[in-house]
Amino acid sequence: MKLFSHLALRRALVVLQYTVTLIFITTTAIGYVQYKHILTFDLGFDTANILNINMQEHAPDAMLQELQAMPEVTGVSRSFITTGVGNAWGGNMKYSDSRDSALVMTNHVDENYLPLHVYRLVAGGTLLPVR
Repeated sequence: MKLFSHLALRRALVVLQYTVTLIFITTTAIGYVQYKHILTFDLGFDTANILNINMQEHAPDAMLQELQAMPEVTGVSRSFITTGVGNAWGGNMKYSDSRDSALVMTNHVDENYLPLHVYRLVAGGTLLPVR
């Protein structure tokens, strides 16, 4: 009787080992596919050859002038946050009915921001500079 219980335990452990291995292999394959999808996902704006510089609350005007003087730089823009990297600033906007509300995220940008990032607007037009 002890001989059969030993074989049953061994078979159970082998089945458990193969099951856990199959779960790990499947999880790794799904994770890899998701990772590749994240890298190639279309954000709706151009991210190629865009350099984001955090000015750390310093005056950016001198830096902008130096960058614009470089012949390699094709465009310069300013924004409050870097789009598409998880930063968010905004809040809920409510209409007269409390059920008619929406989460609105904002980013303070200059007039060069939309053309530089090649945004495709659904409605409206580009921004005019505030003078």
